[in-house]
Amino acid sequence: ERDFPALPGGGRLWSVRQQLVAGLPQQSVKAVALVNGFWHMGEFTSLYRDLFGETPQQTLLAARRYPGGLS
Repeated sequence: ERDFPALPGGGRLWSVRQQLVAGLPQQSVKAVALVNGFWHMGEFTSLYRDLFGETPQQTLLAARRYPGGLS
């Protein structure tokens, strides 16, 4: 089991994921990342992909495609 807060940006990345999984129509990956303190989108995407095995955009698209079906 991973300790997300112990990873660089782990707690913030988990917060981003929870917001993306909500799949709200007006959300964008960039807006959610910025609100959570990620200013460099390339670095953010790389950290997110390393931690969750998919890009933030993939998470958001899946959440919109399958509402209520992601964890």
